Amino acid sequence: MLNRKGFRRIIAAILAIVCAVGYGFTLPFPAKAEETYVTIRNSYFGTEYLYDGGNGRVLHGPFENSDAYKWVIEDYNGNKRIKNKASGNYINIAGNSGADGTPWADPVKTSPAGELDDSGEWTLVQLSDNTYNIINVGYTDETHVFTLHIEDRNGFAQCSTVPASWGSAQWIIEVAPEQTEPQEPAQISGELVLIKNSYRSDAWLYEENGKVLYGKINNITDLRY
Repeated sequence: MLNRKGFRRIIAAILAIVCAVGYGFTLPFPAKAEETYVTIRNSYFGTEYLYDGGNGRVLHGPFENSDAYKWVIEDYNGNKRIKNKASGNYINIAGNSGADGTPWADPVKTSPAGELDDSGEWTLVQLSDNTYNIINVGYTDETHVFTLHIEDRNGFAQCSTVPASWGSAQWIIEVAPEQTEPQEPAQISGELVLIKNSYRSDAWLYEENGKVLYGKINNITDLRY
């Protein structure tokens, strides 16, 4: 007899096939992407990429050529797991609220493999050549389909029952570019320099009201940085 976890996996797979047939595509996700680092870009908000924020959350924002924006999609239990290159952690929604199927505002997480349950497993439904719905296996059941999206545009990814046809729930998966050559290290000789964290691609030091803070640079001429 199937246990609850096995039943959920079967339901997620059936729903994925139904969605794919509805769009007229039944091709599997290319095997090449399982061995190659990829970027995950939102189809509707075209400059928004998923990345590991380094704080246990999956964030979205304009692409930077750092490992935090690069993912590898692995086969696992007949489904997929999505691992970040920088952290080695996997996308999941373990412990998120809204298990009754209603949308919620909890952020999608990244966690080590040893902390995952089936909420770290995903089904990819191909909509066109490189565009997909990314459907959670652990939370999807016979009445609710939980899809990765950024509908609320609040800085982090979400996963809930938004319609799979919405652009905010559709993702373009492409091979990630090679890492750019590192810039020449600054010579510390009294000249002005920028200080960027080596892990957090959006973390630059700046001074404000006597405190050293960090954040993204919006204007390269901002002397606080």
